[in-house]
Amino acid sequence: MKVTIISISIALLTLLSTGCSSQRKPVSQHQGAYAPQGGITIHNAIGVLDATYSPWSDVEMPVRLQLSSPKSVSISGKAVMVRDKEIYLSFRMLGFEVASVYMNTDSVYAADKYHKVMFAESLTAVTGKLGVTIGNIQDMLTGRAFSIDSKKGETDWERHMTLKQNPSDPNSFILTPKRMPQEFDYSFILDVIDGIPAVDMLSVTPNGREAICCKYSGLKSTPCGMIMQQGAFSAEINDTPVNATIKWDLGGAKWNTGKKAPWRQPKGYTRLDRQNIIEIFKSL
Repeated sequence: MKVTIISISIALLTLLSTGCSSQRKPVSQHQGAYAPQGGITIHNAIGVLDATYSPWSDVEMPVRLQLSSPKSVSISGKAVMVRDKEIYLSFRMLGFEVASVYMNTDSVYAADKYHKVMFAESLTAVTGKLGVTIGNIQDMLTGRAFSIDSKKGETDWERHMTLKQNPSDPNSFILTPKRMPQEFDYSFILDVIDGIPAVDMLSVTPNGREAICCKYSGLKSTPCGMIMQQGAFSAEINDTPVNATIKWDLGGAKWNTGKKAPWRQPKGYTRLDRQNIIEIFKSL
């Protein structure tokens, strides 16, 4: 376990900081309560999508993170998210916390308790001056569409986003921002599941780099609207393919209880920088 714990934590962190093909997913068990009569069209898809997103203040739920490339590792734990403010992932083995990832509106941390090493940077240093918010990252993790121009988890879809038919699949749509950032392109593929539109894939292409993609599956209804139970991320970091999957146990989720992230910055740890992380990946 020389580098696996910090590697799996940093894998998720790196995927969030920054050529995919869409495949049809199997139909979920959702009963289609949001589905309009007459079906989903280019004219009503965004409105129906928005209706499936209910506001939330906080959530605590079990999570599993699996790294399949460059090394195969799987680890379970707990997640706490406060809407637009905090993301906390605590990973455990034999009942003990071995690694954690924490993000707030200012900073990003990843700590490996087994080897007493940590990564700490400002959110701006990790994401660049892109305007990416904690709310955007929360939406990314849970399979919800978003616009980086939006504030506090609310998207003015008509103002910020454009919807068009997917030329390679007449049963799906492509959702893109009207104002694309200078540093990268991003878009969502919307599939129709049980009569409602849902995010099938997110693709982010930084300038001069390979695309970072997330393929979603497991659409599920929760007290706070529709959430995806799984997101499979793929990226390439310094010519090293990285594939990681995050799985949410939504059956064990507790919503809107006033929960806060129990993060405490560790002391006496060796601090890693981005170059150290790249070397870790090269060593796997």
